[in-house]
Parts: sequence; C-alpha cells; structure tokens
Amino acid sequence: MKKLLLATLCTAAFSMNVAAEGPAKTYNVAFESQAPVLDGKLDDAVWGKVKGVTDFVNPWEQAEMPKTEFKAFHDDENFYFSFDVEDPNVVVYDSTDHEWMVAREDRVELFMAPGEIDKPQADGKYPKYIALEMDYKGRSLSMLRDVEKNINAEWDPKTLQTVGVRTEKGYTLEGKIALSELKEHHLIQGNKIRAGAYRAEFSIIKGKGKEQANWITWVDPKTEKPNFHINSSFGEFVLEPKK
Repeated sequence: MKKLLLATLCTAAFSMNVAAEGPAKTYNVAFESQAPVLDGKLDDAVWGKVKGVTDFVNPWEQAEMPKTEFKAFHDDENFYFSFDVEDPNVVVYDSTDHEWMVAREDRVELFMAPGEIDKPQADGKYPKYIALEMDYKGRSLSMLRDVEKNINAEWDPKTLQTVGVRTEKGYTLEGKIALSELKEHHLIQGNKIRAGAYRAEFSIIKGKGKEQANWITWVDPKTEKPNFHINSSFGEFVLEPKK
C-alpha cells in the first residue's frame, strides 16, 4: 500500500513538473520609441541598444555553423526585427516568378503561434500559426498553416515590410509588422508571443551544382530530422512594457 501511495505521489509530482514547464527559451523584446529607417543596414542607433540572440544551432550536424544574430523590439504600433547573417556563399535568385522560389534560397524565418501548435482546439482543428520565410532581397514566402500541413499560401500579412542588403560577411535583413495584425491572429497572449527564429543556409556543392542545406534554429526541437514546424521548436518572446 505504501509503495502504491509513493508511486502515486511520484507520478503526481512528475505530472505537476511537466505541466509547469515553460518554453525552452525566452527572449525579452524591449520597448523602444525610436523607429528605425527600414533600409536593411542595421545602422540606426536603436539596433545598437537592443540585446540580440546568437545561440543558433544546427542540431542535426556536428559542424560549426556560421553566425546568426536575431534582434527585436517594439513600440506602441509595430514589432521590429532584424537578422545579421554570416554567409560566405549566399544562394539567392536574381528574379523569381513565384514566392515559393524563396524556399530554395538562403533565407531567415520567423514563426509566431497563438499557443502550442500540436494541441487540437475544441473544434478538433489545430491552431493556425504564421510562417514568414524571407530573403535579403525583400521577398517573403508568407504562410498561414497548421502542423497537419493545411497551408494557406495565398495569405499575405497586410503590414509586413522587409528590407535586406548584402554585406562583406553575408547579409542583413530588417523588418516590421503591426502589433494590431499580430493581435488579429491572436499571436499576442498577454505580453507574450510563442515564436521561433530560424535560418536556412544553402550552399552549392562544388563540381555537382547541387544545393546543400543546413537548418539552423534558435530553439533545438530535439527531433531526429530537421523540422521547424513542430511545437518544440518554438520559444517565447516577452514584450517588455514602456518605461
């Protein structure tokens, strides 16, 4: 009887611990009243004030990945974000005839969800989240989708703006999207956004002309194969209040 009681208590304690677990990583998104000029250069003073994250990894490869830095802040109206990417061999098309071509290029990605994406809602459907895949030329593959690959690729965010430039080390990209649009999709819960930041790094295999991809992520999803479209690849952005 004592063993049964002990086992029950241990199980309950374990369940409580699991329930109390938060996101794998959090990033505090500062409030700044100074809006940058969106030109992709990241030379506005505000970007120098904002703390960034650089702990991006490719969990599926042992080789060291080139550096990626992500930063974000917000004001009363917009969520601003930037990527600073080191890449000695940027693979990008000069022109594209369809936005899906972005999926074959070097790009950065930003996903935002209203909550855990692998838990069905009351109607049995999985929650929709936004996936923004962006190259440095300002082109975006924008999707409203769920984990079952029900994709609305015709959807385009009304307020998203992105601009990027090539640099000596790779490329940079900065963008913004209205907080009102994020709220419209229930992506801001209180002062938090469930989010993932990623990078697809392509290179051409010499002599073969084939593309080789590395999948780089802020949060390690702990999967056997690369997969960003999974709940465990999301962290949490915390919107700091106006000071």
